Amino acid sequence: MLFKSITAAGLVATGSAHILISNPVPFGKASLTNSPLAADGSDFPCKQRNGVYDMSGGSNVYKQGSTQQLEFRGSAVHGGGSCQVSMTTDLKPNKNSVWKVIKSIEGGCPAKNQGGNMGGGAGADTPYRYDYTIHNEIPAGNYTLAWTWFNKIGNREMYMNCAPVTVTGSGGSSGFLQSLPDMFVANVGNGCGVPDSKDVRFPNPGKDVDRFNGATNAFAAPTGSCPGGNGGQRGGDEGGYQPPAPTAKPNAPTKKQSSPSYDSSSAASPSSNKYAAPKPSNVNPPAPVGPSSGDYAAPTPTSSSGKSSYRNGRNGAPGAVFATVSEAPAVASATATDAPASPPSSPPAQEQDQDQDQEPQESQQQQQQVSAPSNGTAPGGSHPPGTSCSSEGTWNCIGGKSFQRCASGQWSVVQAMSEGTSCSGGESAELKMARSIVRRVAGRSFRYYAA
Repeated sequence: MLFKSITAAGLVATGSAHILISNPVPFGKASLTNSPLAADGSDFPCKQRNGVYDMSGGSNVYKQGSTQQLEFRGSAVHGGGSCQVSMTTDLKPNKNSVWKVIKSIEGGCPAKNQGGNMGGGAGADTPYRYDYTIHNEIPAGNYTLAWTWFNKIGNREMYMNCAPVTVTGSGGSSGFLQSLPDMFVANVGNGCGVPDSKDVRFPNPGKDVDRFNGATNAFAAPTGSCPGGNGGQRGGDEGGYQPPAPTAKPNAPTKKQSSPSYDSSSAASPSSNKYAAPKPSNVNPPAPVGPSSGDYAAPTPTSSSGKSSYRNGRNGAPGAVFATVSEAPAVASATATDAPASPPSSPPAQEQDQDQDQEPQESQQQQQQVSAPSNGTAPGGSHPPGTSCSSEGTWNCIGGKSFQRCASGQWSVVQAMSEGTSCSGGESAELKMARSIVRRVAGRSFRYYAA
């Protein structure tokens, strides 16, 4: 009894020192508090407040297929609990936004093997890191990422921090996010709750799941009326987590749709349940003789291991930045002049069969078209990192291949563009990226000459 009283007193004493996410850099960092979401859900999602989607200092650019890490600040870990990492295509999410889970951590998050809170105070870095993957199937573009946490000990609460994320790369499936399970939501007046002193087992955690503290009776299902989440059900927990079978293959989109771009001045708008494929940029390719299709083909989802993984080392992309990505997928086309249906009466004296691979020339031409600066100053040089700058948030694209930003009154270090992408040169209020098009043109011609 004495131990329980001391533990409870410790929880009360540190109740105002909860946890904040520090990596990725969250939205509205200056106004973000470490308190949970309101019990009635009035500030769901992302702790709605003035300046909730302010992007000052928010810089998170991740490559497709990269491994990133969750990092936290604070000491009131409430015995750990269970966390999820989710994404939405809405850039200023609201109550109608659709969140899809890319990672679930059941138990031991945001701290492992803790019976209560840790020392160090609200400003201390939490010494635990948690890996998650930006899947290759996620198309390049701008997204909002959410970290959600259901604490093990203390009041029944839900914590949620949101961060802007830009995914770079090529390819991906427009239906991939839609095939993932919905984010678990509880303790916000929706009729769903989590048990006390237990690590909640998510109704549908997805395929990428880590479980810590061991498969013991510390794990429990949620209580009340909780949705199971789309994208399939979880497997049995006897003998370890069994990933669910992949759901039906997503349908390929019937038309290209516009890619989202970050706009700090636009108002939030409700989203649909369908993920929009990024729209190719307006680049004029060589006209093919035959018909061609530029539609995306959604690949069949692949299964991944359900084994737990934990790495202490940083394996991410620190110090990244925002950018608006103009999608321009590679397209294969062919031009050919075929032989006539009926050959000449006399045998041809000469036949020329020529195969040409014009990839380097075409790639260079398309790169020049895509990378042309617009509405900005002429390409210029870099500013020494740490030197003062007056226009907060200004981008500086250097030769189309690297960039830096004016942040907190100083120029940042110069960072290289991702492979296959370029930026518009010069200083401007918005940095725009474009992906180079690699186009193969195979030409085959047959010429006949009379003898």
